[in-house]
Amino acid sequence: MHAAMDRRATGRLLLVLCAAALALGWWWRARTPSREDTAAALESSTPRTAAAPANPRRGDGDGSDARSSTRTPMRDAELLGRVTARDGTAIADAAIALDGGVVAHTDEIGGFALSLQPGPHTVSARAAGFRAPPEPLAIGVAPGRARRLTLVLDAIVALELQLVDEHGEAVADAQIVVIEDDDRDATPPQRLRSDARGRARAELVAAAIVDARHDDAGWVRARVLAPPPGDRVASQRLVLRQDGAVALARLRGRVVDEAGAPIAGARVAVVPGPPRTVPALAPSTRTDHDGAFELLPIDAVATDVIATRAGLAPARAWAVPPDTRDLVLVMPRGATITGALHDGDGASVSPAEVLAVLDPRGATPETLARVEVLDGRYALEGLPSGLYDVIAQAPGLAPATARDVVVDGVTPARVDLVLPQGATIHGRVHDGAAGLSGAWVALDGVDGGARTFHFGATTTDADGGFALSGLLPGRHSLTASAPGHVARTISGITIAAGEDEQGPIDVALQPRTQGGAQFELVGIGAELGRDEDALAVLRVLEGGGAAEAGIVAGESIVAVDGVDVGELGYADAVQAIRGRLGTTVRLRVLGSAGERELIATRRRVTG
Repeated sequence: MHAAMDRRATGRLLLVLCAAALALGWWWRARTPSREDTAAALESSTPRTAAAPANPRRGDGDGSDARSSTRTPMRDAELLGRVTARDGTAIADAAIALDGGVVAHTDEIGGFALSLQPGPHTVSARAAGFRAPPEPLAIGVAPGRARRLTLVLDAIVALELQLVDEHGEAVADAQIVVIEDDDRDATPPQRLRSDARGRARAELVAAAIVDARHDDAGWVRARVLAPPPGDRVASQRLVLRQDGAVALARLRGRVVDEAGAPIAGARVAVVPGPPRTVPALAPSTRTDHDGAFELLPIDAVATDVIATRAGLAPARAWAVPPDTRDLVLVMPRGATITGALHDGDGASVSPAEVLAVLDPRGATPETLARVEVLDGRYALEGLPSGLYDVIAQAPGLAPATARDVVVDGVTPARVDLVLPQGATIHGRVHDGAAGLSGAWVALDGVDGGARTFHFGATTTDADGGFALSGLLPGRHSLTASAPGHVARTISGITIAAGEDEQGPIDVALQPRTQGGAQFELVGIGAELGRDEDALAVLRVLEGGGAAEAGIVAGESIVAVDGVDVGELGYADAVQAIRGRLGTTVRLRVLGSAGERELIATRRRVTG
């Protein structure tokens, strides 16, 4: 709980509220239970336009030439997917590995289709010019089922460094450390030396801290931002000086279990601690076979250090002084939540996914454990003490949530969940006339962890038709995208209690033009963040309904249509703000002048 309170003091959680493709990429990104499940974006912001998976094609049967087809010999289950860059761009000719062996390559729109035996598998993707996560994705596929997923790769950027001294002369043989701000895979530091012309070259997929030192020329530390999407080269000139900091802070230590045995492969990361300053990029690394780690560089302030690994409870140390050399982090085994999943008829549910969200109604909820379910039973391990929501999702069924599950850090908890049938929405995706086959249609998960809607996605049939099942009563949004077309988010879909089916939902996609819009949605035009029992207004878009109503950045929305945000919950509050084009929403806004009620009109936003 202390971690959540500290994070509230340093920033608000930003969430993608209308980007279906990014929500699907989040599934890949959140595969590690210890990861803080945060994602950033706008209530009226850019959804990542993603290509749909390819239509399945029959292979030649022996799998000897993976490039000849995107399908392996037919067996009892299917895996349908796509490979994209983090900005949603399809990646063609990516190698797809199943259980460690390459079995297919993606087609021109990033799609692949595999037939495989039911049961547990691992799947990964590799492509030239992109960095894949260090570990394959573990999945489960049930007999007779088709599993859909998106694999997200990061585009590699070449970082070209030029090192000079205070007189502008090239500095050769300088020691360089490059640490990426990439908590998706805890990329190890890159250690380089400058050549005779003072140059060095590294590879990045994210922003980074660069530290360079030379015994004679001095040292320098700089922060390098990755270039915009599409640019593949970043350049940085570094001037080494003798009058910098007195010493370069280093943080070294070990991670062990409760018996003192070393823990290899644990992720160790730092976040700024008191005194609070503008947060630096947070370096991270993984422990070696002896449980040892070294983090370099660290800003010269006290830092909080966190160690995580699947199956063990996180270990934290608060306000660690800079230049600490003997820090020991002890990772306890933690507690376990176990249970069984059933549908409304009492039948066992699989495949499914279960996740535990710590401090679900706090400012920064954390998804601390996630597990695939193949036999209807699950176990979430390595949980520290706290209050959790336990959420189960399965294809064709509505998600089920057990709220406020108390975990004491030692005693196992038993939580059985019943997943209701839920309602089905159906519709058609078209270009104004003809149906769009193979378009990607996904429910919009908006709260960064509590409702990911991992199974709430499908592709359209030959006539553009689609159906999505398992919707609970309430408000929903969906996003449709297709190659060469502007992605579109449809909001204001309301499922009434007891309603089994709704539709048809008509989704018309416009052709994308060179330099034109990539997305279209309806909203009030505001960037919102989670802020306790309110929605923080972080930015207001010019010409949107929020700006027209007089809402300004820095204010908070505390009620929507007369219902407090704390009562609605973050996700439902956002869905309540969304709606049909031209309709209005009544907002109670808290600002420097006190509370006031405003009416905002929902308008079309493109970008």
